Amino acid sequence: MCAVRDRRPEGAATPRRSRLSMAGSLTNTTHGRRSRARRAKVTGGAPPQTGAIAARAGRAAVYGDPSSSGEGALRAPDHERVSPWLWAAAGLAVAAGALWSLYLAANANLLWEEAYFRLAGRSPALGYADTPLGTPLLAALSEALFGSGKLGSRLLTWALSALLPLGVFFLAEPLTGRVRALIAAALSALVPPFVIAGVYAYPEGPLQLLAVVFAGCLIRALAGNKLAWWLAAGAVCAIGLLYHYRFWFAPAGVLVFLLAAQAGRAQWRNPKALAAGAVAVLGVIPSIAHNVLTDFGPLRFQALERQDWRFWPRGLLYPVEQAGLVTPVMFALLAGAAVLAVLRWRGGDARHALLVCMAGALFIPFAALALFDSRYLLHWPLMTYALLIVLAPEAAQRFHDALGQAWRRWTARVAAVIGAVLMAAGAIGFGVSLLIWQAPERFLEPDRFYTLQGGDLEDWSRFAPALERAFAQAGEGAVFAAADQVAGVQLRVTGGVTARAYMLDHPDDATRGVQTAHAPRGESEADLIAREGGSPAVVALREPFYLYRDLDAVAFRERLCAMFEDVRLVETARLPPGRVEASFFVARVREGGPAETSEPCAFLPHAILERPRPAERVSGVIPVYGVAAHPSGVERVEVLVDGEVKVTAWQRHDLPGWRFPPVLDFDPDYPQVYWDVRLDLDGVPSGRRTLSIRVVARGGESFITGERPLFVR
Repeated sequence: MCAVRDRRPEGAATPRRSRLSMAGSLTNTTHGRRSRARRAKVTGGAPPQTGAIAARAGRAAVYGDPSSSGEGALRAPDHERVSPWLWAAAGLAVAAGALWSLYLAANANLLWEEAYFRLAGRSPALGYADTPLGTPLLAALSEALFGSGKLGSRLLTWALSALLPLGVFFLAEPLTGRVRALIAAALSALVPPFVIAGVYAYPEGPLQLLAVVFAGCLIRALAGNKLAWWLAAGAVCAIGLLYHYRFWFAPAGVLVFLLAAQAGRAQWRNPKALAAGAVAVLGVIPSIAHNVLTDFGPLRFQALERQDWRFWPRGLLYPVEQAGLVTPVMFALLAGAAVLAVLRWRGGDARHALLVCMAGALFIPFAALALFDSRYLLHWPLMTYALLIVLAPEAAQRFHDALGQAWRRWTARVAAVIGAVLMAAGAIGFGVSLLIWQAPERFLEPDRFYTLQGGDLEDWSRFAPALERAFAQAGEGAVFAAADQVAGVQLRVTGGVTARAYMLDHPDDATRGVQTAHAPRGESEADLIAREGGSPAVVALREPFYLYRDLDAVAFRERLCAMFEDVRLVETARLPPGRVEASFFVARVREGGPAETSEPCAFLPHAILERPRPAERVSGVIPVYGVAAHPSGVERVEVLVDGEVKVTAWQRHDLPGWRFPPVLDFDPDYPQVYWDVRLDLDGVPSGRRTLSIRVVARGGESFITGERPLFVR
């Protein structure tokens, strides 16, 4: 790293730096300013003030101007000469991170949220089921400007994410000086989650940029009390509030600052700060209007219904998981940066008080929520790290200075090398993993697919051939009906569906208020019933693992049986590595609306293999179980490995503690429809194998179902 050039006369003594100066003045404050401060302290007076200085001091007394003496009096050096080598190194880091994420953006599979944002953004509204209007509109704008391909739909989000290092520099420069700001910007270009944030048309990258620019504008507004910076802060905040609900925690942190810090409380009497607040409020008006019109469904989902509100012990590991996400060395630096900011707040620096309040509001709620929500996501607090990374270079210097003289040289070098290697390996490793998900068979042998980690990263465009065959069988004029939000948006965007499309009221979507988004576009279940009576249809359903143990899912499929007639399964397809399975049916929308029927319905299968799950890695003796029913009764259930019978279940029974729903009461032995056996895998070759079951009815009829890949160790 490069340091500021020392301009002291040759032979001048180097002032000794205290290791306890975290809350003290910045190390680059000029000698003259220190001398004047010492003279003022000794004499109990102050240097003569010009009219302008006196006026500024008067404003500070009213508004808490941190550029004056008192809270927040510290200032970063105004002029620092930066080595061209440091500029070059920082530019190289920024370019490398941006180009790597650009390449990944052109190739990585589409997330279902991206597909949802694109479809929602095509129909502008005050808000959407689980997001304000900003994110969908940005996705739709990128698609309109650059095309509907992977890169085109992601290009605007990538560009905003690539600007994060500039935003970090903007925030850091008044706090730490140009040299450390440049180092912080370079670091932000290499942190793995920051790099990956630019890959998808997803909120994270723009949110991080908005957070640091918002904080940078506020810090400048506090320092000079200029109306332009206050209004800029308000405008950035308004954009963030329009963009995504998670940004709302950033102004919540500012509110904490306005209540907890002395300079913050002074802003309640500052008309310029109040004007900024008025501008910021404009960004929340559309979301409030949308929530009022939808009975506050989006806010209820985000604040109450999304979480399961049960103690989740794994949430105690949240800090450890975060360290793994950003790499342990960087997490240590960020923790040191947080401590540094807190100490400076205690020392009277308003700017660092603001930084602490914003970072705390963006981290603490999510860390607490992780204890009571098994579905928490690791990327939620990333805005915190974008704020704290501005102090990471100084935290590194403090750690270095705290070491003994004999340890400093080699420890600093080893830590720097380890940190750089971990960040590079993380960014490259995450990216390579995304590329493998794009085409697993190009990178892995089929018996190694189980090594793929992650969720919702499958390539849904692989369902396109199955969809095409289903539409061919459905005939001309067929409409498309998807059971749930994920399948619906993915198949419409990646599956090439051009037919009139409708979203069914799946129970998993009910808590999200998704129906409120489909109804204005005429794509809801009610619209399907009202408009398409008698029309042929292709129905896509994702297959759950335990259908007959989920009463809501069973009731949903019973409703589909009443809504459609002449239902026939075309095929069930699976995406590599085998965890996502979807069934495609052809049917006819029942004329006159839903009607109860006693006829067998293909939406409710007669047999299900519940365990082992698809793509599971197994060895030794494993349990195999499921449900089997038939109008004439079931004689036996055979378990097949690669088409060869390995074990047979001759009896069925009740499942202790659970009664299967009456949709299976057509079987004469109901409710005894559950079967289970133990499968010994000794002698089964290791690698990828195909497991299935054959159900043999008492009348001699048989059928094979439940086919899935297994990885035998």
